[in-house]
Amino acid sequence: MQLQRLTGLERQKILDELAELRATIERLRAILGSEALLMEIVVRELRETRERYANPRRTDIVDESGELTVEDLIADEDMVITASGTGYIKRTSLSTYRNQRRGGKGRSACRFGRRMPSATCSWPRRTPTS
Repeated sequence: MQLQRLTGLERQKILDELAELRATIERLRAILGSEALLMEIVVRELRETRERYANPRRTDIVDESGELTVEDLIADEDMVITASGTGYIKRTSLSTYRNQRRGGKGRSACRFGRRMPSATCSWPRRTPTS
């Protein structure tokens, strides 16, 4: 194909793209200018989204009039209670400590700095599992 024909084709493609962009700009300006048209588009897109992603509810909401206490909100897990000589008390989950084997001395969780010179650690008793 000759260079002149190729240039003409590319020029025509650019002009087509320009006309398409102008039409898009006019359509978007019309949408922004009309609140009714804007709301119609929003409602249509929301309906399409609902149809595409709608799933039946997998949970049941039950009206239960039972009483909730503070004890119900506390997790039932093994804890380590640490009390310092200066009166600080700390509760830590047992799962934060790693198991040691073959005569390990235990985690140095009961060591404190200069501000808390002594501490007492209370480890939970292990109950045999059946």
